[in-house]
Amino acid sequence: MVIEAGERLAHSCAERQLGLAIRNPLDSSTQSFLREQARQESRHASYFGAGVRLFGGAVMPTDPAAALRRYAERLDADLTRGALIASLIGMQCVFEALGESVLNAFEDSSSPKVKLFAEFRRRIAREEATHHAFGLRAVRMHLRAAPWQRPDAIDAARSYATLGEAILTSSLPLFADLGADCDACTGQFRAMVGTSIDKTTLAAA
Repeated sequence: MVIEAGERLAHSCAERQLGLAIRNPLDSSTQSFLREQARQESRHASYFGAGVRLFGGAVMPTDPAAALRRYAERLDADLTRGALIASLIGMQCVFEALGESVLNAFEDSSSPKVKLFAEFRRRIAREEATHHAFGLRAVRMHLRAAPWQRPDAIDAARSYATLGEAILTSSLPLFADLGADCDACTGQFRAMVGTSIDKTTLAAA
């Protein structure tokens, strides 16, 4: 349920980002990627939703639900004010890094539930990695064109990293129950966010 909720958030965000990209003089490749990402995120959400129904569903625990809600509220604020760069940092650079890290953490799980969907999980993890890489390129490109937005981008990076960490921390007990390597997951997420955003995306913009 946590992953499904994350995929639905990613789908909604990509659609709204596409609307911002269309209204701004951005390159067509950015628009094309966001359009395809929205389609992929919709499929991801449907897939995990089917998994929830297959295994009987549940009520999402309070802490992960609250952490996801806070993340969604920050994204909504950035998208509402038309801050495309901040939203790219929030979704593609941080949230997709979180998704990729979580999905990779189940690689060695012995849970029958996880093994049942192994190939789909790997495929989605690869797509999350593509979304993350796109986000890094897009933020660099847009910050080169609008360097005055760098302070806002730095603020967004710090804020989203903290919010993403809260989602991960609150969800780790759930992932551990299905055999996830929680230490590897946390390490990968922190490394991706720290290296890709703080150093590559912002410092080198």
